[in-house]
Amino acid sequence: MKNGFRFHFTAGERNPFIPVRERHETGAFGVFMSMAEYFCRRMWCVVLVLFFTTLLVPPAGAVDCPAYQHKRSDRVPIVKDMVNPTPLPGDFELPMPCGAKLILRLVCIPSVYLFDDLDLELGCTDCGRVRERFMDARHRTALAGAFRLDDLPPAWREQVTVAAADRRACPPPGDGTVGSLYYFIGKYEISNYQWQVVMEKDCPGWDATYTAEDPRPRTDVSWFEAVDFTRRYTEWLLKNRPDALPRLADGRRAYIRLPTEAEWEYAARGGQRVDVSAIDSEAFFPLYDRPLSDYAVFTDTGAAKSPEKLAWIGTRCANPLGLFDTAGNAAEMTLDLFRFSVDQRLHGAAGGFVIKGGSFRKHRDEIMPGRREEMPFFLDQGPYRSRDLGFRVVLSGIVTPASRTDMLRRQWAALHPTAAQSTGSAEKAATPESLAADLEKLSAGTGPDRRQLNRLRDYLRQSAGLKSEKEAQAARALIWKTLFTAESIVNTTARCRRLQNELDMLGGIEKEKLPESEFESLKENMAELNQRLADCRALTDQLTNAYFSGLEEIRRHPDSLIQRQLALVSAALAEFQGAGAEPAQRLALLKSHLGMLSGSGSTISVEKILQDLSRTDGEEQ
Repeated sequence: MKNGFRFHFTAGERNPFIPVRERHETGAFGVFMSMAEYFCRRMWCVVLVLFFTTLLVPPAGAVDCPAYQHKRSDRVPIVKDMVNPTPLPGDFELPMPCGAKLILRLVCIPSVYLFDDLDLELGCTDCGRVRERFMDARHRTALAGAFRLDDLPPAWREQVTVAAADRRACPPPGDGTVGSLYYFIGKYEISNYQWQVVMEKDCPGWDATYTAEDPRPRTDVSWFEAVDFTRRYTEWLLKNRPDALPRLADGRRAYIRLPTEAEWEYAARGGQRVDVSAIDSEAFFPLYDRPLSDYAVFTDTGAAKSPEKLAWIGTRCANPLGLFDTAGNAAEMTLDLFRFSVDQRLHGAAGGFVIKGGSFRKHRDEIMPGRREEMPFFLDQGPYRSRDLGFRVVLSGIVTPASRTDMLRRQWAALHPTAAQSTGSAEKAATPESLAADLEKLSAGTGPDRRQLNRLRDYLRQSAGLKSEKEAQAARALIWKTLFTAESIVNTTARCRRLQNELDMLGGIEKEKLPESEFESLKENMAELNQRLADCRALTDQLTNAYFSGLEEIRRHPDSLIQRQLALVSAALAEFQGAGAEPAQRLALLKSHLGMLSGSGSTISVEKILQDLSRTDGEEQ
């Protein structure tokens, strides 16, 4: 009963405390109505209405899993099954031919400058290939997006602002200099139906009968054909619905393409909806106490055989970002070439293309988001294809439109104040080897000339500037990360508080004289709530420890650098639209806690952290 409970009322039977796992059949509102119906008879109606409307209504964006246990493929599909079987808050739509749609999810990267990106560690610590860790060992990479808020269509702009204000995990840009960078990724794998409406000349007629194959992911196509799909679809949008695409000015429109490996893996792990530390450490995205089979179509260990075919798109639970089938079902192509993962970096030799996510034929280790496989572009008979290999798409654009030239120059100058200025001469650039030779001459007494000494000075200044820039970016990323951890602490403690209130309410009911059957069900539900409350408190402790660690990491940087980065983060928060005062209050607390750690031997208690953060919780205490 890890997904909640509901109450049943059947003819001749009044037992409102029967636990049922499939909460999605009724949802929180059903729980409320059923309990209200029962307890109104006991004069509890007013109390319950007030209680459940505040505690049982799920947070914004919370949607139960689809009813995947139903045999959906046994019925004739409708268009909704093939384009968006599970609508979610925060869906972005692009039109397709024949009245179809492409559904996208927002991915945002917090940034102050256009040159900011997110430093990530992708790959696997253990993907079941101990002797072949060169395939997918952990490696560092960076990620950013091509869009700012003002690049997006007006309706999308409003959606982004609302989403950012609700989650507060990724700030919307304000005046174009502070905020976030975005890209959009397909919510589902491209279905057979979507492939048909783009790649075929004629739309299905009004009397066309759809088959159970139409909602399945499109597979058995080559990498080149997948790229051709993105070309044809973009051309259709430019010709028929250019208003639907983000516009980067100067005639530069957004376009559809395959995702890079970093774009795919970051989104598959939950994107901005998951703490970066979890993305760096967890094998999958958070499963919220559900089995992996609730999220993935794969071959379970010990199974006699693999599933016979691909599932329809969207028949399992979504990941935290709202993506479906990133683990299992159809493996997915990326835009990137495969390179070995060696010594925390990708090797220089480029091979075939990278595929991610595994398929229904694969086992658990083979569907991890960090797992990387190389596929050839060609076999003896021609381009490589496979019946369990498909793809999803991203919406992106160029990063150097002419409208950003002045901004890029200003920001580059601000980030590189000590960089050597170009003299316009044809003098050969300095290298570490040539500068080492100059130093040897200097130590030998023969000495380099003034021009060589100036070259050495400029090189050292530039190196120092690059080091300073990297340290500044690292400190700023730590501040954001710790600030987001504070947000997670607030949300988790609020959830613990709601669970405790619910438990107290059921404890009051326990004191009434109830039939034995109702009493036993009540005790079961109270035991479940006690376990969930214990888990919630344990998570609070983990988050608080992570917050401590973040503070300590920030304090390792020079104070002047910390203050500068705090000012930049504060400026970013000031550009929030509709986020309220809480983020700024939490940043002020973070500054206060850093001050407490600045003295020798200074400590902050867990109680102090929780007490301080509770004062910034917008929820009624």
